[in-house]
Amino acid sequence: MAIFQNSHLEIWPLLDVYAEMMRPSPPPPPPPKAAPPIRPRLLIEPPTPPSP
Repeated sequence: MAIFQNSHLEIWPLLDVYAEMMRPSPPPPPPPKAAPPIRPRLLIEPPTPPSP
């Protein structure tokens, strides 16, 4: 029974490492809101008239 307890105690560090590896990574930070979107800028800017 002592051998089983020793092997059982040696498994816990492996479970901690496995849990650390399986922990999902934090989500990436959202893009900064200061960056202007492209589509509104294209809609606001008047189209360049074709050269005659």
